[in-house]
Amino acid sequence: MDVARDAAYQESIFHEIESYWDHSTGEHHSAFSPEDFVSNYLGTYVASQAIATIRGSGEDFSSAMALPSLR
Repeated sequence: MDVARDAAYQESIFHEIESYWDHSTGEHHSAFSPEDFVSNYLGTYVASQAIATIRGSGEDFSSAMALPSLR
């Protein structure tokens, strides 16, 4: 899970760097916003906790994503 979170983070940085050089008509150079990294990390963290819950208890993904089950 740590590798998956790191890969998602690196991909988001790469996307922002790559999109800076894309000069499409009517668009800004980059859509970079620092909060993207926080929401991406939080999403991968919550998903990894849900997957760990599924492995431990066998419950379904929707139930594991419920906040009370996250540790």
